Amino acid sequence: MAEPIDFLAIGLSGIVIALSGWNLYLSHYREQRSEVSLRPEGSDTPPEFKGGNLAIDDSSYWSSNYYLKLVNNGEKSAYISSFDHQLRGLVEDDEFENTDNFSIKVNETRQSWVGTELEPHSTKRYRLYAKISPEDDIGPLVNADSAVIEHTLELEDNKGSYEVVCDTEVALIGPEQAIENWQKQNE
Repeated sequence: MAEPIDFLAIGLSGIVIALSGWNLYLSHYREQRSEVSLRPEGSDTPPEFKGGNLAIDDSSYWSSNYYLKLVNNGEKSAYISSFDHQLRGLVEDDEFENTDNFSIKVNETRQSWVGTELEPHSTKRYRLYAKISPEDDIGPLVNADSAVIEHTLELEDNKGSYEVVCDTEVALIGPEQAIENWQKQNE
């Protein structure tokens, strides 16, 4: 005699298989996103603005080389659509002060970031060259301990565009001759 068929067990097994297949389908086709972070990258020496033009007027400038690290921890690629730099302010005696009368120019050495693709689970390290110039006199640059530069990176991925922002604090050192000339003039 044939064994009775357990329709309840077959029904439950079918439901479990259907749910497992549905979850597998959703996890495979689920929209994932890139997860990009931008941060200052240490080097052998801390970033500092040194050297530059020795004048004490608006032709003087401070320049620096420093590094930024770009990391994509996400599952999707990201394209860099723009990269902007602004001088947020100066730090003097641990006090932050906004500045409007300075211009900053940041050049990417080796290659441009804009238009490049950042693969999933990848890291890139970029060397930047920055130059700060006062619009009137160098007094605030002479008195300040460091400058804060804001880097804004606009990225595009499979879900649209988003921004990543990073601040870099760079020490202001020298040029010694310009500082001495400025101090002599203001005595």
